[in-house]
Amino acid sequence: MLFYVHQRYLMSVFSLYDQYGSGIRDLFSSAVSIKILLLLLGTGRSIPEICAKSGHVHGAVLAKLRRLEEYGLITRESEDYALTTMGTVLAAKILPLYTDTDPGPEDKPGTTPPPAAHTGEDVCHQPAFPPLPSVKDEYERRMKEINLVFRSGIRTRMFLALPDGTMDRDVLRDGTGCGASQFRTNLKKLIEAGLVREDMNGISLTPRGREVAPRIHEIIPLTALLLRHREFWRGHDLRNLPWFALDAIGDLAESEIIHDDGKDFFATYDHYMGIIASARHIHGITGMANPGIADAITLRVMEGFPAEIIVTPELARHLYTEPYREKVRCISTVSHFGFLVTELPIPPCMTVTDTYLSMKMYLRGSHTYDFMNGFVSTAPEALAWAERIYEYYRKSAVPIEEYIGRCNDEP
Repeated sequence: MLFYVHQRYLMSVFSLYDQYGSGIRDLFSSAVSIKILLLLLGTGRSIPEICAKSGHVHGAVLAKLRRLEEYGLITRESEDYALTTMGTVLAAKILPLYTDTDPGPEDKPGTTPPPAAHTGEDVCHQPAFPPLPSVKDEYERRMKEINLVFRSGIRTRMFLALPDGTMDRDVLRDGTGCGASQFRTNLKKLIEAGLVREDMNGISLTPRGREVAPRIHEIIPLTALLLRHREFWRGHDLRNLPWFALDAIGDLAESEIIHDDGKDFFATYDHYMGIIASARHIHGITGMANPGIADAITLRVMEGFPAEIIVTPELARHLYTEPYREKVRCISTVSHFGFLVTELPIPPCMTVTDTYLSMKMYLRGSHTYDFMNGFVSTAPEALAWAERIYEYYRKSAVPIEEYIGRCNDEP
């Protein structure tokens, strides 16, 4: 069973690499870009400071800063540059590749296949990243081996295809789809880099290869997600998501943006209503209310399908005013429906059903949801990611009746 899970996961990673490999190679082949990301991890810095600590001249640093801004990875704050939330997640992923520093024991990658590695639901806060002793020296020491993998699509596929054990040479070559000559040449380079070894039993990862492989497995979906929606990330914020969710956000790589435009003013709304109409169960986290959506969820519940919605204290109090009060009273009598209230800062507005994930992100630099763009996915990994977040918020939530009663009891 694990073999088939691994193969399915590999096909997904290979597909993402085939689509976004050029962008991934572009990002990871730049020494300046990687050093900037590592230097900004945990603190903002000015251009002169980045130049001094990275060992690169002003022009090269400025060009890459602008490039990283285009990717939505960094933002400028006065004279300093700082990582965005997405930039922080990516930098945390690549940190162990280029240094001996690891964010902490809870962030250790799991064994291949990575789908089983996202078990850190208790890791809710961003880890503290210790200052790096020398980005320039540490990076140069690891640069060649990492770039050796990322600069070649063949070597990347070979490296990713190797499981924890040993693989026959012919099986590995067939799995990567390259000719015998290309295979021999690229295998030799991986062996010389100390990432792969070959003996009479077959081909396997070295200890260093086993350190690097899980990180690359995680970096490819994350970078694909970044590249797929590059313009979107420049204008949107992932604030309030717990760290375990950010750490696994590559699970959203297979996703789309539904947006309103001049030809269809209600594209996101209509798409969302379609999701609700076909849902066999509904889990939601929200800080906003919409009468039409409330009616659609009520109808689905009355048709016999379970639903549970987690709301903010402000929205809970609002739901006990008209036009929602009577609807809440009626639907609250249904055993397979519930309103819960959380006092935790809520993440992007989220609905996850048996077949769909739909999110409304915050506009960057504001506390306003973007109603014109819907982030959606049907990928099993994305649905599981959203359900983990839902369960995290559910653990600390209370039924709305209990919360309102508590408010009424307060002087």
